[in-house]
Amino acid sequence: MVDDATASAAYDEEEETEFRGETVESEQELLSTPITDGELGNVYSIVESDKGYINPMQFVSVLRAVGVSDSENLKFELDLFHRFDTTGSGKVTKRDFVSGFQTYFETHGFETPHVKEIFLGIRAYKKNGTVEL
Repeated sequence: MVDDATASAAYDEEEETEFRGETVESEQELLSTPITDGELGNVYSIVESDKGYINPMQFVSVLRAVGVSDSENLKFELDLFHRFDTTGSGKVTKRDFVSGFQTYFETHGFETPHVKEIFLGIRAYKKNGTVEL
């Protein structure tokens, strides 16, 4: 039989997460630290080539790579792309990507669908340094 102290310790171990070289105990702690421009830039670089921009399909690939979207969310993905494409050129630069997400996070709370998932997906990418495309 497992006593309460042993069960509690096991639960605490499962809740701990590595973040910025330190062990954090909860998702809330991950959410309380703002995403940096560098973190967003690293995620952008998943699909950006030497062209200096990403197209709508590459943008969709990034969202799916960080685990925030799937084929059921294409409308959301493309709507978000068009928000970030400030010139209407069909291209999102690194600057557009970073400022677009920073603005999106600032104007939408974690209660908004997908915001929390995007945020945590970016953090997971930073932790793991890789994603599957």
